[in-house]
Amino acid sequence: MNKDTQTSFVFLGFMSVLLAIIFAITSCSPKKDYTFLTINREGLYNLITQTYKIKPLKYHEFSGEIYSIPDIKWINEKYTPFFSDFLFKYNITKYKDFSNDCTKFVSYGLTCGYILFNKEGNAPVDTSLAIGEYSYIHWSMVIHSIIIFAVNDNGQIKLVFYEPQYQKIIELDKEQIEACVDWSI
Repeated sequence: MNKDTQTSFVFLGFMSVLLAIIFAITSCSPKKDYTFLTINREGLYNLITQTYKIKPLKYHEFSGEIYSIPDIKWINEKYTPFFSDFLFKYNITKYKDFSNDCTKFVSYGLTCGYILFNKEGNAPVDTSLAIGEYSYIHWSMVIHSIIIFAVNDNGQIKLVFYEPQYQKIIELDKEQIEACVDWSI
């Protein structure tokens, strides 16, 4: 056996051991269970329009009757990595006017949310994920679209706003909430 063949066998042996260790560690990691609550259309409407006082200028739209509300950890630990991986996989991480603008990022984010939710093992059946599009007049005086989630934050149901271009939860101020043009969920 020549030196190159010996080196190859040693390398393959090392990689086999390394892969076995990685598999053992990941398979022993505790499975994270995420909590989902449910809310009906009327309850979600009241949360949006009464609790948060969001009054769209144009319209609002619902896509379901009963909604599943993920806990906030699900967004940070499961949804965000999945969504980020999707954007990188298809090389669509950069904003481009018209061809890859905020509404496209929202579409990608909604699609990833629905895919991930439908693969969720412990989510309530026959429900829709409480995720949608939220459009408002941005400080630059243009309409900007982001994602809106209803979430369970330690037992408290609340809305969170998610900037899909940066894959993170953001805060909107009172003026941005009052500048709502439309929303759908």
